[in-house]
Amino acid sequence: MKIFCIALVTFVVYGCSSTSTLTEGETIDGNVKIHFKDGRQVDASLFQMGKDTSQWTEPHTNLSHSVASADITKVVFTSHGSGALDGLWIGALTGAGAGLIVAAASNPGTDGSCGCGGMVYVVLPPGGALLGTLIGAGVGSISGHTYTYEFQPPSGNSQ
Repeated sequence: MKIFCIALVTFVVYGCSSTSTLTEGETIDGNVKIHFKDGRQVDASLFQMGKDTSQWTEPHTNLSHSVASADITKVVFTSHGSGALDGLWIGALTGAGAGLIVAAASNPGTDGSCGCGGMVYVVLPPGGALLGTLIGAGVGSISGHTYTYEFQPPSGNSQ
């Protein structure tokens, strides 16, 4: 059970991310973190990539900035709504599975001493799924789903 919990936490933390390539003219409307080749990172909003130059707005001052697109390695955007949806389905499946395991472990035996019979299989898995959905959606909305946009070198460059 301990290994299952560790695997689940690892999946939730590292599995809720996507990586794709950002191409010329694409705009990300939201708060992002821009990573530069020299190691700097900048918080930005309304990021737009151009062939030669990329621009963004600084979220706290609303000042516009631009830089050569070749100086950027990646842009990271976190969506808390997508994270909530990820957490919702992961929590529902995990909760239902946990409810099923608890139901199987509380099997009343041949003498029926539990007095609940098969009702544990009717109540515990859906109850676990409901509880898991609530917890998963909350955790997912806090941690978010991370989208990493990696930059490709501009076409036409021979390197």
